Amino acid sequence: MKDFLGFLPPGPWAELARFGLGLLVTAVAAYLVSRLFGSILPRLASRTRTTLDDTIIPALRLPAVLAVLLAGIAISLHFLTLGSALPYVRKGLLATLVLLGALAINRVMKVLFVAYVQRLKERADGPVDDHVVVLARKALSVAIWGLCGLLVVQNLGYDITSVLAGLGIGGLAVALAAKDTLANIFAGLVILTDRPFKIGDRIEFEQYAGVVEELGVRSVRLRADDGALVTVPNTKFVEVVVRNVTRSNGRRVLMDLSLLYGLSAERLEEARQIVLATLASSPSVLSDPAPWVYYQSFGDSAVILRACFYTQIPWTEHASTRSEVMLKIKAALDNAGIGFAYPSITVYAGG
Repeated sequence: MKDFLGFLPPGPWAELARFGLGLLVTAVAAYLVSRLFGSILPRLASRTRTTLDDTIIPALRLPAVLAVLLAGIAISLHFLTLGSALPYVRKGLLATLVLLGALAINRVMKVLFVAYVQRLKERADGPVDDHVVVLARKALSVAIWGLCGLLVVQNLGYDITSVLAGLGIGGLAVALAAKDTLANIFAGLVILTDRPFKIGDRIEFEQYAGVVEELGVRSVRLRADDGALVTVPNTKFVEVVVRNVTRSNGRRVLMDLSLLYGLSAERLEEARQIVLATLASSPSVLSDPAPWVYYQSFGDSAVILRACFYTQIPWTEHASTRSEVMLKIKAALDNAGIGFAYPSITVYAGG
């Protein structure tokens, strides 16, 4: 390689000329690689079925150009007489190569992470909290750069054993001190991937009920029925059973009617058929599963007729729909001359 431009007389000027020409060739090669990743490869990637390569190729453009520049500089340095500085130059080039590898890996992992989150959104049929996504992506990026930083420090001749031991002890202390916080963070990742609910869903668990307003790193925030904002740690949702009212196929409604004991069996059956027909004709009542009406028990003051039906309506309209069905049943029974019973006590006086 020293024979390159051998017609030049020996000396520092010849070395600088060879070095400068090497840098010029490197710049041309870097330009060609930039064009390759900027126009040629994207056109080829656009012909494939997947869209993943359409984003990976632009992400690798900068690391590829920098890698060509680094390789060209490393080759061009052989034209110079570096003497005792050569080992340090080699270490610097190797450290730069490790950082370039970290840059390439970080960019590719970012593309893959975004693609995974997009698929997660499609599968969850709802939004994924951006704060959690950004936090997870930054944590992954910090882990990649941290590992590469340790490799660079080791390449420079420093012993990283004590550093790793210190990080291990410090990490253990932090983990013990922030045990609950870390548990909530991991529980948040479980909620993010398992998707038992999403923002806007109405959920019920234990004594709480409300609409999910925010999925955070440490907690979930619900808007309760009374308007209060309830903050629940993520670990709570891993430990308890959560009812997602919004995602239910239909909301069941049970309604007990108290009918007079003075009605005959035929009139009681007529009342049952009237209630069943009223439910079947109501547009807010689902036909599958079909409503059903049956006599539940003999109460203290009335015969209890139970109506069970399902509605597929937003939970915010549940109360108004129940009220509408009750009024229709009341009107239908009134038209048939069938009255409701009320609690009463018969007192027999001795004489």
